[in-house]
Amino acid sequence: MELYPVLKLLHVASAIVWVGGGFTMVLLGLAARRARNEAELFSVIRQVSVIGPRLFLPASLATLAFGIGCVVAGGLAWEAWLVLGLGGTLATAAFGYLVLRPRAEHVLAFLPDPGRRRDAIRTASELLSLARIDYALLFSVVALMVLKPGWGDIAVLGLLGSGVACIVALALGGQRTAAA
Repeated sequence: MELYPVLKLLHVASAIVWVGGGFTMVLLGLAARRARNEAELFSVIRQVSVIGPRLFLPASLATLAFGIGCVVAGGLAWEAWLVLGLGGTLATAAFGYLVLRPRAEHVLAFLPDPGRRRDAIRTASELLSLARIDYALLFSVVALMVLKPGWGDIAVLGLLGSGVACIVALALGGQRTAAA
């Protein structure tokens, strides 16, 4: 058996764990916030803070490593889909570790102090808005991997970029509304 199909399988499998697991947690958080169920929202954040570094971070790094392995083993050219996809994968992994993880830790740090409950709710809301931005980028990466646009496919690249920009604007607008 050749190495490329094995690396591609491992790349897709690790992406499924990362994207699917994280997306499920985001949906659970959004459902808890929409239901105004603070206990459930904080429970989801506790769960994410436990499985994030143990599952999502390793899965994201495995996705990146197996993707790079596919590039090398498959002798792939550095097309737009590949460069942007690998960059987006690295960006979302870093965003999760450097931005989402600290926000989740802040929420959990506020919980024992009843006087900080309002801060915990506000920070949890910010965390969910940022998670939506992260997943907009992540789903764009998945679209890049499936559609495989070249550098000349301006319409596809523009559509994906516009989609991410719209979700960023909506998430940040929702964050301002939630904070008010």
